[in-house]
Amino acid sequence: MSEDRVIIDEKKITYSGLIAIGGFYKAMKQELDDLGYGPYEDYHAEEVHEDGKQILITFRGDKKVSDFAKIVWESKVAISQATEVTVQKGHQKTKMHKASAEVKSIVVLSTDYDKSFEQNAWLYFLRVVIDKFVFKSYVSRAMSQAKKDYSLFESKIKSFLNLENFR
Repeated sequence: MSEDRVIIDEKKITYSGLIAIGGFYKAMKQELDDLGYGPYEDYHAEEVHEDGKQILITFRGDKKVSDFAKIVWESKVAISQATEVTVQKGHQKTKMHKASAEVKSIVVLSTDYDKSFEQNAWLYFLRVVIDKFVFKSYVSRAMSQAKKDYSLFESKIKSFLNLENFR
């Protein structure tokens, strides 16, 4: 059984105001791709309610640190009360959405993800010993890399959302 260590546990980014939903989608996917996670859309649903549209998207991706460890990323995006508005930017009119957005992210470090050390009891014991004494600094480096990736992701998404106020 692979060992999973939760690094970021449902950290939230919230925003309410004008948003270009297509641009927000592209910015999230591009940022995760730039960080090396190879994101893919696991879930996408849109519902139309009286108070506006609700959009739910789940992005997943992973980044292999080595043959022994990988960082697994999951971000759930919930956009609610999205109503279309027309905004004038300079001399042209642009359609945007007035909405509330929330991004919840979970980042997990998974070691022995291909289960190569689980073939028998001796290999499992060897994995526990190696993990405790040999790979301890390596795993802590991978955890700090995942935290750094999340802080970069968070700052880029927050700056994108804040820029929407000034466009």
